[in-house]
Amino acid sequence: MSLTLDSELLALRNEYRQTHEERLKAKKKESELLNQLREICPHPNRYIAEVGFESGGILGSAKSPRRICEICGYSEEEWHSGYKELRNKKTYSASREQGNKLVFPLEDIE
Repeated sequence: MSLTLDSELLALRNEYRQTHEERLKAKKKESELLNQLREICPHPNRYIAEVGFESGGILGSAKSPRRICEICGYSEEEWHSGYKELRNKKTYSASREQGNKLVFPLEDIE
């Protein structure tokens, strides 16, 4: 390798590392902001979507009904212990696809 290629590779690697670090910091900030939002969100009735029970067919697993706050993405499933935070909320019906878009992907936040 020539000296120029080595320096180009190192520069690219350093740029990648910097971008990676910035992404990690942004994900951490995103997680912190979402937690703050969920702590103060009152989950207003008009922003609560209800996604009904969905059968998984003969061999599939069923998907439980759930309620989702459009403001903060907080969601609860009805099965097992039932709704807690969203128990007495008036809701509107949403499809499973619409509901999935409302829930923020917390598992993507590290």
